[in-house]
Amino acid sequence: MLCLQAGAPFYVNDIKRFVPENLVVLGELTIRGLQVFRENPHPAISGSLKSKESSSLFGLADKTKSFHGKRLLRKWFHFPLADPVTITSRLDAIGGLLEPHAISLHKDMSQALCGIRNVKLSTQKIVQGGFSVNDLANVYNSAVSVLHLRDICCSLEAHKFRNRAFDVLVSTVDTDRIRQLRDLLEESINFADSKVEGKVCIRDGFDQDVDSVRHSYMGLDSFLTDIGIQEMKRLRGEGFLLSKLHVIYYPQIGYLVVLDVEVLEDPSLDTGESNLKRIDLEYMFSSKNHLYYKSKTMYELDNELGDIHGILVVGNQSNK
Repeated sequence: MLCLQAGAPFYVNDIKRFVPENLVVLGELTIRGLQVFRENPHPAISGSLKSKESSSLFGLADKTKSFHGKRLLRKWFHFPLADPVTITSRLDAIGGLLEPHAISLHKDMSQALCGIRNVKLSTQKIVQGGFSVNDLANVYNSAVSVLHLRDICCSLEAHKFRNRAFDVLVSTVDTDRIRQLRDLLEESINFADSKVEGKVCIRDGFDQDVDSVRHSYMGLDSFLTDIGIQEMKRLRGEGFLLSKLHVIYYPQIGYLVVLDVEVLEDPSLDTGESNLKRIDLEYMFSSKNHLYYKSKTMYELDNELGDIHGILVVGNQSNK
């Protein structure tokens, strides 16, 4: 692979003509004449939801189940094989899978192929850091499917059906590395929660620090309710006879005492700046219906618990 830095000069020392062995190179006129690929839909299906390729040779032959299979088949149509041994092997493999006793094998193989995604694109995104939950799921599902497909091919001998095409698949799959990748993703990523949350969620038990923060975050509502009760008692003890208040947490802002505007309109409450300062309520901001304050307890929560959501996100990111 040739890797160049942007703007870096490079020099071509020699140009050689590539002559593919055992391949037939079709010219553009031949491809058009034989309608191997079709750019426009057939008039009979014009305006339908069918693929534009459905009336071409490629479209008629395309029964592929995966992105890679479709791309490989298209390559074969561009450069048809001229090796009788390999062609015969492929035909024998297809013929064997069409036998009545091989129906279950055919079905299992098709299902396994459906799980193989565009791994190259997903891995590129993962390496670059701009990936999503779907990219990780694509890699995981592809690893599971490839291993399952290899197991099916290894079982063909028990069905008295062996073929060179399947032997090549068995020999080229790096089982150990793919299994290691599958196990790592399975042990570290909670795909069910990730799908619901729309972000990567680390599985419980994989990282103790993340587990501890997640446990605190999950119990935050009940904890803040208790803190709110304590703040209510404190303020009432200072003579500020509130009927209700709330304690909430905002990511990147922290913990706040929230008072309803209508509650503060009670004429019996002294809401002057000096009195609020005396009872340890520091005004932060307001909305249409609420006013938000900091108190000593809120600052203590900021220091002790911190930006718990941000910590959890960073923990998940660092374990990707």
